[in-house]
Amino acid sequence: MRVLCGTSGYDYEPWRGRFYPEDLPRSKMLSHYASKLPAVEINYTFRRNPTEKLVRRWAAQVPEGFRFSLKAWQRITHHARLRKTGAMIASFCDAARALGPVLLDSQAVVHPQFKDARVRTPLIVRLDAKDDAKYLKEWFGPIAFVIATDGTGESLEIARRAAVEHGALTLSLYSTSPAVIDEAVAAAEDAGVALSINLTGGVFVNQSAAFSDYHGTGANPAANAALTDAAFVASRFRVVQHRMHV
Repeated sequence: MRVLCGTSGYDYEPWRGRFYPEDLPRSKMLSHYASKLPAVEINYTFRRNPTEKLVRRWAAQVPEGFRFSLKAWQRITHHARLRKTGAMIASFCDAARALGPVLLDSQAVVHPQFKDARVRTPLIVRLDAKDDAKYLKEWFGPIAFVIATDGTGESLEIARRAAVEHGALTLSLYSTSPAVIDEAVAAAEDAGVALSINLTGGVFVNQSAAFSDYHGTGANPAANAALTDAAFVASRFRVVQHRMHV
């Protein structure tokens, strides 16, 4: 598992003379920080919603592969407590539009059962395989990426690496090729992630773990804790499944 070390924020005047040069302009702090550490948590986004312009400015100051962890806006998490936050979540999509070409924009849709509720369709952005600093970070809101690769082999390797380094509860594959299915099973077993093969419907994720308090295999970073007694989940720590229609 790859571990990235960073700090909570970077804009600290008391760090001058120790971490930052005394005469370093404040506008150069992020670029200096990124030359020393590969990741940072942005607390600014907890207080204020980031704009597309601001996200672009941050991205321009760091090298390829640098990771940002954006703290969710407090109006979403603390004030609204995730209720009636459609417009605010949409603003996160606005920031994500700066990442690459938009293949399909997000739209607000009236919920079929609750007329006053709105759900949003995913914003779909096109990226290249080399843009892993963008698509492997956590994005809040309905955002999906279509990633251009050199072929199926590279696609499966990206999926495997993402699960190993960042964690995943479920990996989904849609293919009619037995050879591709075998490769995907091998990649999923290596990464310790449950694999769904050509499955559709309302609930196909998490395999048999979907109906307990243990939502994952325990073999990758996405599932390293449980709410149940350890004895209940101990025998499942090394169980990695794949399912398909027969």
